[in-house]
Amino acid sequence: MSTPCPAHYRTGCDANACLGIPCKNGGTCKTVGTTYTCACTTAYYGETCAYVDECHSNPCENGGTCTRVGSNFNCGCTNGHQGTNCQHQSPCYGQPCKNGATCQNSGTTYVCACTSGFYGVDCESVDKCLSNPCENGGTCTRVGSNFNCGCTNEHQGTNCQHQSPCYGQPCKNGATCQYAGTTYTCACTSGFYGVDCESVDRCLSNPCDNGGTCSRIGSNFNCSCTNEHQGTNCQHQSPCYGQPCKNGATCQYAGTTYTCACTSGFYGVDCKNVDACQKSPCKNGATCNRVGSDYNCSCTDRYIGSSCIEDCRPGPADIIIVLDSSTSAHIVFNKSKSFADSVVKGLSIDAGDFRIAMLTYSADVHLEFGFNTHTNKTSMLTAIDDISSSSGASYLHKALGNASEMFLSESLTGVKQYVIIISDGLSTRRQKNIVETRLLRARGVKVLCVGIGSQVAQEELLQIATATPYVFSPSNDDVLNVILMETANTNCTDCLINKVSDIVLLVDVSKYQSAQLQRTLDIVRFFIHQVRTYFSDTRIAMVTFDGRQHVKFGLTDDQETDGILVKSQIGITTYDRESDVKAALAFVRTSVLSGARGTSRNFVVVFSNEEWTDVDGIVRERQALNMDNVTVAFVPVGLPAELDTVYSVAYQESDVYYVGNNVEDHDEERLKALIAQTSHVECVNDLFDKRQ
Repeated sequence: MSTPCPAHYRTGCDANACLGIPCKNGGTCKTVGTTYTCACTTAYYGETCAYVDECHSNPCENGGTCTRVGSNFNCGCTNGHQGTNCQHQSPCYGQPCKNGATCQNSGTTYVCACTSGFYGVDCESVDKCLSNPCENGGTCTRVGSNFNCGCTNEHQGTNCQHQSPCYGQPCKNGATCQYAGTTYTCACTSGFYGVDCESVDRCLSNPCDNGGTCSRIGSNFNCSCTNEHQGTNCQHQSPCYGQPCKNGATCQYAGTTYTCACTSGFYGVDCKNVDACQKSPCKNGATCNRVGSDYNCSCTDRYIGSSCIEDCRPGPADIIIVLDSSTSAHIVFNKSKSFADSVVKGLSIDAGDFRIAMLTYSADVHLEFGFNTHTNKTSMLTAIDDISSSSGASYLHKALGNASEMFLSESLTGVKQYVIIISDGLSTRRQKNIVETRLLRARGVKVLCVGIGSQVAQEELLQIATATPYVFSPSNDDVLNVILMETANTNCTDCLINKVSDIVLLVDVSKYQSAQLQRTLDIVRFFIHQVRTYFSDTRIAMVTFDGRQHVKFGLTDDQETDGILVKSQIGITTYDRESDVKAALAFVRTSVLSGARGTSRNFVVVFSNEEWTDVDGIVRERQALNMDNVTVAFVPVGLPAELDTVYSVAYQESDVYYVGNNVEDHDEERLKALIAQTSHVECVNDLFDKRQ
């Protein structure tokens, strides 16, 4: 018995792929070998026609074209509609674009792409260039609702209908014709010239040899030769041939000779020599001048020296003014402030020049202002004017200690340092003053002393000053000038030491001087000896007086030291006559000082101590001498000295040098403060203006 075949097999059990009816929804099955394909009806698709084609229901409206996309569809709408099923009118609905323009949707608006010859939002306007209004090859360009013709250079006019001046190409040899109005000009090409560029430029043939440059001159040419050649065509070598000028110099010739214009730093016929100024040896803005193979420098006003490196402007320096405001100095406090003012006025006050601080002292020390408080004269002078005096003991040593600390903590490195003490020398702790000033001097600080007071103890000032020459009178600019000289370069000559002095010793030999005459003569001998030890260029005269005057030796007499020492001691005795100091001063002023030198600093030293008559007359004579720039000093000797009278006659208290009878007190040492004034520094006026 045979096994029956499956339903989808034919007899003999050969397979028939379509027997199982695999095609759905009315699809027609067709065998292909051992497999099959389905030909679906229009409403279905897929391998077995199992899927419905969504376009079968015609979902696209208003003429839209449906395209199946997978299991969905897409509508290709016409210009007038839009939407998933083309159910909505688009901005292009109704064909708003005219004259064959293409309408393109853009959101809720449209844009028209005009065809040639039309323009406007809807392409409704006709382009006037459409009618080709430009003649003779002119190019038409629409300008708004009008047009513009770009004519060739041979025609002109609104429509290029007229011939221009360039019509017929009047410019020759490739020249460019340009016209304005009824005329034309020709821009010639290289090698031609003339109104119509009709002439050939002779430079076209390159007639200039050896690098010469050809220039047309009319119908001819000219060759500008290099400086190594000459001739009509630069065919000959010039005197500059071979570059005889060295180091970048310019060679210039005339006829058969040449000269060299040297560059900076060289000189000589061929500029072979190196200028000594080339290395800029002159400093600080100076001008270097070559002198043969050497040089010299023309310095600016501030500097001197072969290379202008020596600075003649004084400074910088740090200065502390120490002002006595104790009880003993109270009545002269304003005078002390005035002297401080004079120092400030004579200096350049600035952080880079002179810095000044000020301390006042009595029992306590007060810092009036520091180095950096004031950087100009005006504010500093105002500050000094506002300082008030105090009272109490005179503890100068405390002020010196404070000054020392200020220099250590606040002074600039490398600048000179000064302390200016303005005091009467009547301090409470003299030995402590000496200790403090020694510490200052050990650190390189100069201590300058100025004696101002109702009485002045010069011996104390001499002990605390750096040296005898640093004890000063307040009646001149010696303090200021010493600082100016010491803070400038030592080779500068704006400030110079003047050692020329003439001194007249006026010795009272009246009946009131007999008790202390020998003591007076001892002091005279000491004074002469100290003056000559201090400086040799000081001339001395000696006059004895009572009611009359007698010249022991004059300023123009032999000044041999031993000789005048003998004359000052021999043959001198007192007389039973009254003392007339006024007449003696007048005699010295009118007679003795006539022999003084014009460049000298002059002194009259009066040795007398009591029983003066006509004090007012003495004052007038002293004033007359002062008017002649003569310093009048008084040396009262011995216990009977009427000091109040002497102080009333003197110009200032520091001009009185009392010497007692006791030899062991060495009061004569005070006179060294007066002797120090015989040498002084003189500076030119307006020094800081000169040395900017």
